[in-house]
Amino acid sequence: MKLFVLFYSLLTALIVNSQEQTNASSQSESDETQFLRIQYDENNAPEYLQLANVRYAPANRHPSDVYVDLISAVHVGDKSYYESLNSLFKN
Repeated sequence: MKLFVLFYSLLTALIVNSQEQTNASSQSESDETQFLRIQYDENNAPEYLQLANVRYAPANRHPSDVYVDLISAVHVGDKSYYESLNSLFKN
């Protein structure tokens, strides 16, 4: 199971490495932030799962020393993995 998780973690890291960070203070309120998207090839078949890393900072502070970084991650696991996570969250 650990090898399985490691493999998908590395796969995700390879897919994500070209993602750029978006500063929320530069976005207007009407912009929609996409944290996860699927890129399709010329035959409309799914080719890449792309995840975004985003930094949120107050719009009125330049430069800001207060910010939150959201780092995206996707875990592909079996049902027992999620059941054990849910039991941990209850504690």
